[in-house]
Amino acid sequence: MNILIIEDEYSLADAVSETLKEDGFSVTIKTNGEDGEDEALTENYDLILVDVMLPRKNGGEVTLNLNNQKIDGDILVDSISTLDMTLKNGSSFSGCINNENTAKTINITLDSSSSITLTKDTYVTSLNNEVEDNSNIDFNGYKLYVNGTAIN
Repeated sequence: MNILIIEDEYSLADAVSETLKEDGFSVTIKTNGEDGEDEALTENYDLILVDVMLPRKNGGEVTLNLNNQKIDGDILVDSISTLDMTLKNGSSFSGCINNENTAKTINITLDSSSSITLTKDTYVTSLNNEVEDNSNIDFNGYKLYVNGTAIN
Protein backbone atom coordinates (compact mmCIF):
# COMPACT_ATOMS: atom_id res chain seq x y z
CA MET A 1 0.00 0.00 0.00
CA ASN A 2 1.32 3.42 -1.00
CA ILE A 3 0.56 6.22 1.51
CA LEU A 4 1.04 9.99 1.26
CA ILE A 5 1.27 11.98 4.50
CA ILE A 6 0.79 15.74 4.22
CA GLU A 7 1.79 17.16 7.61
CA ASP A 8 3.79 20.27 8.50
CA GLU A 9 5.05 18.92 11.84
CA TYR A 10 7.83 16.78 10.45
CA SER A 11 8.52 14.92 13.71
CA LEU A 12 4.88 13.74 13.81
CA ALA A 13 4.87 12.80 10.12
CA ASP A 14 8.17 10.96 10.53
CA ALA A 15 6.92 9.00 13.56
CA VAL A 16 3.76 7.93 11.72
CA SER A 17 5.81 7.12 8.62
CA GLU A 18 8.28 4.93 10.51
CA THR A 19 5.45 2.95 12.12
CA LEU A 20 3.78 2.42 8.75
CA LYS A 21 7.05 1.41 7.11
CA GLU A 22 7.64 -1.19 9.85
CA ASP A 23 4.32 -2.71 8.81
CA GLY A 24 5.41 -2.87 5.17
CA PHE A 25 3.80 0.27 3.77
CA SER A 26 5.47 2.64 1.31
CA VAL A 27 5.25 6.21 2.64
CA THR A 28 5.92 9.65 1.17
CA ILE A 29 5.89 12.82 3.32
CA LYS A 30 5.14 16.35 2.12
CA THR A 31 5.24 19.23 4.61
CA ASN A 32 2.90 21.78 3.03
CA GLY A 33 -0.40 21.78 1.19
CA GLU A 34 0.90 22.87 -2.21
CA ASP A 35 3.62 20.22 -2.38
CA GLY A 36 1.16 17.63 -1.07
CA GLU A 37 -1.40 18.49 -3.73
CA ASP A 38 1.24 18.36 -6.48
CA GLU A 39 2.40 14.95 -5.23
CA ALA A 40 -1.17 13.59 -5.02
CA LEU A 41 -1.84 14.69 -8.61
CA THR A 42 1.31 13.10 -10.05
CA GLU A 43 1.49 9.77 -8.19
CA ASN A 44 -1.05 7.07 -7.30
CA TYR A 45 -1.73 6.62 -3.59
CA ASP A 46 -3.93 4.13 -1.77
CA LEU A 47 -4.32 6.48 1.20
CA ILE A 48 -3.67 10.18 1.70
CA LEU A 49 -3.52 11.57 5.26
CA VAL A 50 -3.91 15.37 5.30
CA ASP A 51 -3.38 17.70 8.27
CA VAL A 52 -6.06 20.39 8.60
CA MET A 53 -3.81 23.37 9.32
CA LEU A 54 -1.08 23.41 6.67
CA PRO A 55 1.11 26.17 5.29
CA ARG A 56 0.41 27.35 1.73
CA LYS A 57 -2.82 25.36 1.42
CA ASN A 58 -5.39 24.44 4.02
CA GLY A 59 -6.03 20.72 4.45
CA GLY A 60 -9.48 21.50 5.83
CA GLU A 61 -10.80 22.57 2.43
CA VAL A 62 -10.24 19.84 -0.16
CA THR A 63 -11.16 20.03 -3.84
CA LEU A 64 -11.02 16.73 -5.71
CA ASN A 65 -11.48 16.94 -9.50
CA LEU A 66 -11.57 13.62 -11.33
CA ASN A 67 -11.21 13.76 -15.11
CA ASN A 68 -11.43 10.31 -16.76
CA GLN A 69 -10.08 8.79 -13.53
CA LYS A 70 -11.08 5.96 -11.20
CA ILE A 71 -10.92 6.05 -7.40
CA ASP A 72 -11.70 3.18 -5.03
CA GLY A 73 -11.89 3.58 -1.26
CA ASP A 74 -13.56 5.52 1.50
CA ILE A 75 -13.29 9.28 1.94
CA LEU A 76 -13.43 10.45 5.57
CA VAL A 77 -13.99 14.12 6.33
CA ASP A 78 -14.03 15.61 9.85
CA SER A 79 -16.41 18.16 11.35
CA ILE A 80 -14.34 21.25 10.50
CA SER A 81 -13.46 20.24 6.94
CA THR A 82 -15.08 20.51 3.53
CA LEU A 83 -14.87 18.47 0.35
CA ASP A 84 -15.84 19.57 -3.15
CA MET A 85 -15.66 16.55 -5.47
CA THR A 86 -16.29 16.65 -9.23
CA LEU A 87 -16.41 13.60 -11.49
CA LYS A 88 -16.37 14.15 -15.26
CA ASN A 89 -15.46 12.50 -18.55
CA GLY A 90 -16.10 8.91 -17.54
CA SER A 91 -14.69 9.12 -14.02
CA SER A 92 -15.83 6.65 -11.39
CA PHE A 93 -15.76 6.47 -7.62
CA SER A 94 -16.39 3.29 -5.65
CA GLY A 95 -16.57 3.58 -1.87
CA CYS A 96 -18.30 5.77 0.67
CA ILE A 97 -18.00 9.39 1.60
CA ASN A 98 -18.52 10.67 5.14
CA ASN A 99 -20.26 7.46 6.28
CA GLU A 100 -20.29 8.68 9.89
CA ASN A 101 -22.00 11.95 8.86
CA THR A 102 -19.39 14.14 10.54
CA ALA A 103 -18.25 16.52 7.77
CA LYS A 104 -18.90 20.24 7.78
CA THR A 105 -19.75 20.33 4.04
CA ILE A 106 -19.51 17.89 1.14
CA ASN A 107 -20.54 18.89 -2.38
CA ILE A 108 -20.56 16.31 -5.19
CA THR A 109 -20.87 17.15 -8.91
CA LEU A 110 -21.36 14.26 -11.32
CA ASP A 111 -21.58 14.52 -15.11
CA SER A 112 -23.66 12.13 -17.20
CA SER A 113 -20.67 10.00 -18.25
CA SER A 114 -19.38 9.41 -14.71
CA SER A 115 -20.54 7.06 -11.99
CA ILE A 116 -20.55 6.32 -8.27
CA THR A 117 -20.81 2.90 -6.61
CA LEU A 118 -21.58 2.98 -2.89
CA THR A 119 -19.98 0.52 -0.45
CA LYS A 120 -21.59 2.01 2.70
CA ASP A 121 -24.19 4.63 3.52
CA THR A 122 -22.94 8.03 2.35
CA TYR A 123 -23.77 11.53 3.59
CA VAL A 124 -23.29 14.66 1.47
CA THR A 125 -24.52 18.24 1.72
CA SER A 126 -25.34 18.62 -1.96
CA LEU A 127 -25.43 16.51 -5.11
CA ASN A 128 -25.43 18.05 -8.57
CA ASN A 129 -26.00 15.14 -10.95
CA GLU A 130 -26.58 15.66 -14.69
CA VAL A 131 -28.56 12.39 -14.69
CA GLU A 132 -31.87 13.36 -13.08
CA ASP A 133 -32.93 9.82 -12.13
CA ASN A 134 -29.49 9.10 -10.58
CA SER A 135 -29.11 5.95 -12.71
CA ASN A 136 -25.35 6.59 -12.81
CA ILE A 137 -25.23 5.88 -9.07
CA ASP A 138 -25.12 2.22 -8.03
CA PHE A 139 -26.57 2.38 -4.53
CA ASN A 140 -25.61 -1.26 -4.01
CA GLY A 141 -28.15 -1.64 -1.19
CA TYR A 142 -26.86 1.45 0.67
CA LYS A 143 -28.38 4.89 1.21
CA LEU A 144 -27.14 8.19 -0.19
CA TYR A 145 -28.23 11.03 2.07
CA VAL A 146 -28.27 14.51 0.56
CA ASN A 147 -28.67 17.25 3.16
CA GLY A 148 -30.11 14.68 5.60
CA THR A 149 -32.61 13.04 3.21
CA ALA A 150 -32.10 9.66 1.55
CA ILE A 151 -32.51 10.01 -2.22
CA ASN A 152 -33.05 6.28 -2.77
